[in-house]
Amino acid sequence: MKRIIACILSWILLLGIVGCAKESPSAQTPTETEEILLPVVGDGFRVGFGRSSITPQENLPLGGYGTSSTRITEDVLDEIYVDCIALTDENNETMLLMLTDLQRIEDSLIDMLRLSVYEATGIAQERIIISCSHTHSIPDLTLGSHEGIVRYMSLLMERFAESAVTALKDSAPAEMYGGTIQTDAMSFVRHYYHVDEEGKKHYFGDSFGTSVIDETTNHVSEAMESMRVVKFTREGAKDIVLCSFQAHPHMTGGASVTDLSSDYVGPFREAVEYELGVHCSFIQGTSGDLNERSRLDAENFSADKDHREYGYRLASFCVDCVQNNMTKMQTGPIQFKITNLTATVDHSEDYKVMEANLVSQYFTQTGSHASTREFAAQYSISSTFHASAIRAKAKLGQTEEIELANFAIGDAIGFYVAPGEIFAQSGMEMEAASPFEITIAVCLADGDWKYFPYGQCAQYDSYESDYCRFTEDTIVKMMDVWKQELNTMYENAK
Repeated sequence: MKRIIACILSWILLLGIVGCAKESPSAQTPTETEEILLPVVGDGFRVGFGRSSITPQENLPLGGYGTSSTRITEDVLDEIYVDCIALTDENNETMLLMLTDLQRIEDSLIDMLRLSVYEATGIAQERIIISCSHTHSIPDLTLGSHEGIVRYMSLLMERFAESAVTALKDSAPAEMYGGTIQTDAMSFVRHYYHVDEEGKKHYFGDSFGTSVIDETTNHVSEAMESMRVVKFTREGAKDIVLCSFQAHPHMTGGASVTDLSSDYVGPFREAVEYELGVHCSFIQGTSGDLNERSRLDAENFSADKDHREYGYRLASFCVDCVQNNMTKMQTGPIQFKITNLTATVDHSEDYKVMEANLVSQYFTQTGSHASTREFAAQYSISSTFHASAIRAKAKLGQTEEIELANFAIGDAIGFYVAPGEIFAQSGMEMEAASPFEITIAVCLADGDWKYFPYGQCAQYDSYESDYCRFTEDTIVKMMDVWKQELNTMYENAK
C-alpha cells in the first residue's frame, strides 16, 4: 500500500511539472501493444535486446556522494543507457530484464518505470526486473522535488518503455551458453583490521583502499573474484552476452567531480561488443563491500582514463570466457517467483538517536566531516557523521515489507534479485548453496534498501551498518528465501 500511495503522489508531481515542459519529439514512445510483434507460441526459446540512451538533456545534480547541492553536471564523460533483455520461453512466458546506468532507484520510481513499460508492451509489471549498475556519477534520483530531476524521471519512463518495445520486436530464436571465469585482482574487500599490542582487532573501512591493498592487509572477508557469463546465440540476429561481476563503479566520482559517467561499466560493454560483435549487458553482483582494485598508483591516477583501462581489462576476462570457457545449456521453461519478507527496523534504541543528534549538531557548527569524525571518536560515539540516516531509520521496531524475486531458465541458470547492496560473503554462500550450474545475483534491483552487511562486516560499526535499515538477521532471512526458491525452481525444472 505504501508503494502504491508513493507512486500516485509521484505521478501527480511528475504530471504537474512535465505538463508545463516543452515536449521533445525524440522522447516519443510507442504505447499501442498491437504494434509490438510479440513471438507466437511454439517458436521455442527467444531472446530480444533493446538499448536506449538515458543521458540527461540538461545539467542536473549528481548523486553518489552525499549532498548534491554543489555537484552539478558540467561534462558528459560517458553516455549512459538502459538495456532491456526480453526472455520468452516455448510456453510464451515473457519477462524483461532491464539493466541501467544508474546508482539506485527508489520504490516509487520503480513502480512508475514498470507501469510505463507495461503500458507500452503489455508485459505484467511483476515480470519486469530493473537493476542498476551503481555508478556514482549520475543524476541524483533522490531529489524528487527538483524540477530538473522530475523532468529526468519522465525521460527515464519514456526511454525504459522504448528499450522494452525494441527488445520485444528484436526477439529471435536462441540457444544459450554459459561459463564462469576467475577475475583475480580486479576487486577487494574495503573493510580491514589491524591487531594492537594486546591482540585486540581494530576495524576500518576505506572508500578507495589505495594504501591497504597489499599481501599484509587483514581484510574482514574474501572478495568474490569471479565473473559469470551467459551468451544467447540467435538465428538471424546479433548475439547477446550477459555478464555478471561485482565491484563498486565509483572510479569517476568524488564530492567535487561533475562529470556524468557510466564509470567502468560503459567501457566494459564497448570493449566486449567491439571484440565479439555482440550486444553486451552488465549485471552488478554482490558488491556491497567490494571496490575496484584500482588507484594503485595514486600520484598518476586519472579518472577519465583509468576507468576505461579498468573496464577494458575486465572486458578481456569476459571475451576470454566467451571464446574459451562456454558450455551449451538447456533452456527450458522460465520460472518466476516474488516473495514478500517482513523485516524489523533496527537501531531503535534512543541512545543511537541521541548520538546521531549530537554529531549532527557538531557538523552544523563546524561544517566538516573530518571534525565530526574527531568529535565522535573523542566521545566514543560510533554513529560518525551519518546522523540523518540513523534518525530516518529510528522507527522503534516497526516492520517493513521487502520484495524478493527469483527467476530461472530451465535447470541451467538461477537468478536471485536483491533490492539493495549485498556483500560478497553473502554472494559466495548463495553460489555454493545453489543447485544451478550458474547462479547470478541481480543487485540494486526493484527497490532501494541500501546496505545489507553480513558476517563480520555486520558486527562492527561502519557506515554500511549505519545505513542498514534492518536487524542483522534480515540478510540471513533473505538468503533463506532465495535458497528455498532456487531449490524449488531447480526441482520443478528437472
